[in-house]
Amino acid sequence: MHLRNKYYNNVPDFVKLANLYPSLKKYIKYNRRSHSRVGTINFKDPRACRELTYALLWCDFNIRLEIPLDSLCPIIPGRLDYIHWIEDLILNKKNNSNNNKDDVIFTNENNTSHDNILDFQIKGIDIGTGASCIYPLLACRLHPKWKMEALELNERSYEYAKDNIERNNLKSQITIRKVKNEQQIQQQQGHSSSSSSCNALAFLSKKIKKKDSIFVFTKAALNSEPQNDKVNYNKLMSLLIAPDYDFCMCNPPFYSSESEMEQCKDFKVEEPHSVCTGSSFEMLTDGGEVQFITGIINDSIEQYKRRKKSVKKLYKLFLTTKSCNLLKRQLILKNNNNKERKSLKKGLIVRWYTSLIGKKSSMEPLINYLKSQKYVKEVKTTNFKQGKTVRWAIAWSLKTIKYPSL
Repeated sequence: MHLRNKYYNNVPDFVKLANLYPSLKKYIKYNRRSHSRVGTINFKDPRACRELTYALLWCDFNIRLEIPLDSLCPIIPGRLDYIHWIEDLILNKKNNSNNNKDDVIFTNENNTSHDNILDFQIKGIDIGTGASCIYPLLACRLHPKWKMEALELNERSYEYAKDNIERNNLKSQITIRKVKNEQQIQQQQGHSSSSSSCNALAFLSKKIKKKDSIFVFTKAALNSEPQNDKVNYNKLMSLLIAPDYDFCMCNPPFYSSESEMEQCKDFKVEEPHSVCTGSSFEMLTDGGEVQFITGIINDSIEQYKRRKKSVKKLYKLFLTTKSCNLLKRQLILKNNNNKERKSLKKGLIVRWYTSLIGKKSSMEPLINYLKSQKYVKEVKTTNFKQGKTVRWAIAWSLKTIKYPSL
């Protein structure tokens, strides 16, 4: 468990918790053989697990949650570990964990040190936020200056997540977006799709028009300059190559089929400590987690290549003019041309792309795939251990885009 985790060496007292959150009381069980009044719950009872989650979130984080009984019930200490690891990635520090250190798989560029920026505005993306919207809720409660984009494919989960954000008065920090299933759309149109991740980054790039157009970006940047007709090339290019978000995170469906899910249960040495309440769309995806995360990797690289292309596009414009007004006019002409407008897409860049992984066997193919990508700068891995459950995580960053000097 991460050293900054609230529950590190601090196991919740269920009896005290139930006194603070009375609806938990009916689920508290006592050991009849013990003279002490140490309580627990039946972790095989989905209602008891959900009520415990509600109690922890309310008493420790002032978060009110409502989720359906047949959806994933978030284990709060494990969710916190993932967020704390992301904090470390942003700070470029090794994981402060008592059971595992980050493994730096490889680096294609020299690292640059980061100052402590956790108290500044950090922007993140949660791919598949689920009914609980748990990662954005916790991240924004821990860091009041953070902003999160929560993306969700399932209609019911989207509605629950939306209500949970409103219930906790976090609409100013968390934006919930309903993602279209591009895979289903392509299949209906007779096209094949190799990705199960629904191209979440591409969706977000299209949804936030201001972030996906060189024209809009450059015009806004030029308008923010003092009344000076000379273009500040270096400043404009530095803004263009800067990441749009600091991180993205994902808790993907782990399994490709129900038979694979049952097979994984059979391989476990010990019986699971608690019940799994996840629905099929939360647990299953075509190709399993490897194909799902590979889709996110491909999406991140495609967006990166768009950004590189936009840098070249702007450079060619700069060669013809150093005047702000003339540059604006050229961009307006290109934006009014349908063919040119398609080539003006800026792409979406994230500083750290991350994902949870449910099976250790998935690590090697994902690491090898990332190592084969020439635009990948660095890959890191870690694991999170909560009781008998172990989850792994992978993170990758892309190379800094270079722009030519004038």
